[in-house]
This record gives sequence, structure tokens and C-alpha cells, in this order.
Amino acid sequence: MKLLPGIPAYLQIKDYYKNLIDTGALKEGDYLPSVRDTSLLIGVNPNTVQRAFSMLIELGYLTPISGKGNRINKVDNQEENDELYQLIQDIKFNGYSLQEIKKRVEKMIEKEEKENDPNK
Repeated sequence: MKLLPGIPAYLQIKDYYKNLIDTGALKEGDYLPSVRDTSLLIGVNPNTVQRAFSMLIELGYLTPISGKGNRINKVDNQEENDELYQLIQDIKFNGYSLQEIKKRVEKMIEKEEKENDPNK
């Protein structure tokens, strides 16, 4: 995996493993490489990898197993594969509440509607 500039590394790592799981390259019951091994392989701080793995745990893709690592789960929920759902989960992970997200999105929609109003 090669990281791209301008995109947070933890998001790239999360998306990389999510894609491998979604496409079936990694199967239910498999284990991801350890945080340490992944950080050495990619060349990032272990905290960056842990953040990505924590997001995958929160999304239901992984289950942490004490002493073994992170086991891949079967993900049946189509909503979790939706890009907007993923975006909201990423924003929540960065500390925003659903109420804050909703308020900000509503303001943005109002602004867009005003700017795109053909009766201007």
C-alpha cells in the first residue's frame, strides 16, 4: 500500500482494508496484520494504524480479539457501504455529534439552495 499526499493516512488505511473486505479479498474470520506489522509495512506511526483499525471496528468490519488481533466480520448492512454513511461515520469519529453534523449540513444546504435559486 502506498499512501497519497493530501489525504490523512488513517483514512487511506481504513479505506484500503475496507475495500479488501468489501471485495472479498479478505474473508470473514481472517485476521488483519497486527498494528505494529502494518505500521512497519506502510511506514507510519502505530497510532495512525490503530486509528484506522478503530474506525473499522466502529463500522462493524472488525472485532478485536484479545491476544489474537482484529478478526474480520461479515458485513451485511448495505447502509455501511454507502459513501454518505461512511462520511458521517468519519466525521463522528473526529469528535462531532450527530446534532452538530445535522446543523452544519442544514446550513450548507440552505446556502446552496440560495446560491442556486433560479429566481435570483
